[in-house]
Amino acid sequence: MSGRPGVTCRLKSFFTPNRRRRITTGIFLWVIYGIFFALDERIIRPDNPRLHYIHTPLDDRIPFIEWFVFPYLYWIGLIVIVWLIMLMKASDEEYIHFCRLVMIGSYAILIFYLIWPTALSLRPEMIPDNLAGRLVSWIESTDSPTNVFPSLHVYISLCLYDGITTCRALRGRRGLNLWVLFSILLIIISTVFIKQHSVLDLISGGIAALISFLIFYAVPYFRTEKSSPGADANHDPAQDRLG
Repeated sequence: MSGRPGVTCRLKSFFTPNRRRRITTGIFLWVIYGIFFALDERIIRPDNPRLHYIHTPLDDRIPFIEWFVFPYLYWIGLIVIVWLIMLMKASDEEYIHFCRLVMIGSYAILIFYLIWPTALSLRPEMIPDNLAGRLVSWIESTDSPTNVFPSLHVYISLCLYDGITTCRALRGRRGLNLWVLFSILLIIISTVFIKQHSVLDLISGGIAALISFLIFYAVPYFRTEKSSPGADANHDPAQDRLG
């Protein structure tokens, strides 16, 4: 008889009580995000008289390239991948910090959409009839051109990179860091090439991320004390990215 553990044993060893709590927390936070997002989409419609249209001359010079829809959609996959990596590799302090950084900032942006509703008028009249073009048409049919400033694509992408680069268990994984960095840069530029965002949306999303980083790394209230015995209570996640 083989001494290898069965599937049930392997699953139990993976889904430890701590990981189950992390999974439950992550699902709960994303459900709240989905509710917020759905409410924004329902309340702020394209015919809303309070809309502020975001536009710059540079937006008109950026061509529409439907093939950028693939990195645009890849954003969802990247969120799942990075979240799973943080789920398995991050310490409790790092995981809680990561969840706070991503979700509290995202909730704040979704609330800002209701206070100062925004929209775009950049979408092309003609979309090529190919696979990428049909995906763009599907996105446009399901996602109204509202709630764009700041860009959540930019904000969340930068938070994902911050999580990967400040996780001590991943220190020295340059290949992983470069892959995530390349991915988020491709995702960010894809939003303007398929006319889902203005350049101003990207800039404001970056500023929102910078403000969140300053708050979460500088304000003591948002710092999480280590719960594991013998841990360095003075550890600052930002130091790992620098060192």
